[in-house]
This record gives sequence, structure tokens and C-alpha cells, in this order.
Amino acid sequence: MNSIYDTARYRFATAGLDWTQIPLILLAYSGTPLFVPEDQTVAAIDGRGQTLRIADSQAILSKAVSPEGYLQTGNVVFETIPIGYPITHFVMSMSATLPLLFIDDAVDLPFEPNGLDVVITPDWLEQRGWGRL
Repeated sequence: MNSIYDTARYRFATAGLDWTQIPLILLAYSGTPLFVPEDQTVAAIDGRGQTLRIADSQAILSKAVSPEGYLQTGNVVFETIPIGYPITHFVMSMSATLPLLFIDDAVDLPFEPNGLDVVITPDWLEQRGWGRL
């Protein structure tokens, strides 16, 4: 059900956010995925208490928009995700404050972390990305 949050969709559409310039990270969560399109902050997601944020990725530095408008990045790195909680979904966020994308449908989700670093490697085949402008 991967989807974009309403506030992010509006800000992308009105040029209020520039995908290639905004500071991005990926937030890893455990628990039953719950997408609320109207969420305007990561604090609202965390404060709901229905899922547990397990880890924040390093900054995502390599960003591009394909000619078809697909939002793409390089690898996303999480340092040392603790053992004990399965990762069930992700939220891509601007500076861990503004939720942009909800991701609960991806290869190998959910997965059990082994206590080591985790590298998410996007596979950008033709006309694919995190989302589309």
C-alpha cells in the first residue's frame, strides 16, 4: 500500500519541496503498519503509540527525479538496527519531522534485524521509484 502523505503531496505539487535538495532519512518501524494520510508530523505517527520506531537511517544524499517524474535515491544505510523487533514498514521523512512516504510493501518486508548495519538498495527498473511527482 505504499503511499505519499497528503501534506507531502501538496507541497511537492506546489513546488514547496524540492526532492533533490531536502534532507531525507528513512525511519524503520515495528508493529502493524498504519497509514494515516493526514499525518503532518513524524511526532504524530510516533505519538499514536501503535507502532514503535526502531531506527533512523543515515542522511540520504543521492537523490534524483527520473524523466518520468519518479523519485529515486541511492542506497539507504541504517547503522546497527537492534535485534528483537521485526521491521514491518518505513516512513521516509524530511529531517525526521515531515512525513513524506509510507512504505510497507517491499521485497523482504517484514524482516528480523540481526544487530548489524542494514543497507536498503533500491532497484530502479524502468518507471520505478519511491513515488512519483
